[in-house]
Amino acid sequence: MNCAGIDIVLYRCGCPNCDTAERELTKLAQKCKVNFEARRVEGESGERLAGWATPVVYVNGIEISHYTISPDKWHRAADTPVERKTLRGEIVDYDCFVKEHARGPEHRECAEYCVNELKLPLGLLTPNGELYQLVAGLSSPVDYESLKEMMGREVEVTGDIFQWETKRTLTVRLSRQCACSSL
Repeated sequence: MNCAGIDIVLYRCGCPNCDTAERELTKLAQKCKVNFEARRVEGESGERLAGWATPVVYVNGIEISHYTISPDKWHRAADTPVERKTLRGEIVDYDCFVKEHARGPEHRECAEYCVNELKLPLGLLTPNGELYQLVAGLSSPVDYESLKEMMGREVEVTGDIFQWETKRTLTVRLSRQCACSSL
């Protein structure tokens, strides 16, 4: 099984189902040599998830399952090929671009609020119009965070493209602002 470029995140509470999910995912991560992190959702910030929606499993930023134990589905997701690429494009607020095609300097203040305060995802809009939802890599969260300061600017991002059903993400591994003209 070739699982290079895969990050798995489990959001869990303290219930037995979440214990089972963490054991299964730990085995999967060891077998496939993927990055795995379990995050507790109890307490003030995660209370809306605890007890009724957990376990929630994300692979490269895409929700694969919630409130179920789905080892077969998790294995299929972990075995999905990823492609490491360097892409150039404009950093956008993913949700605002999808809903309103909002982008550029005139949308920067709103986008920074949405990404930093509302915790909405970043996107990369390529010159040919492809949109990727950007995801922080477990091994490189600093590169994702640095992109928040580049809203509306042209950047180069190296990362792993992951496609699951109709969703596509680019897990950020390395990023830098372009010294070229803006889009």
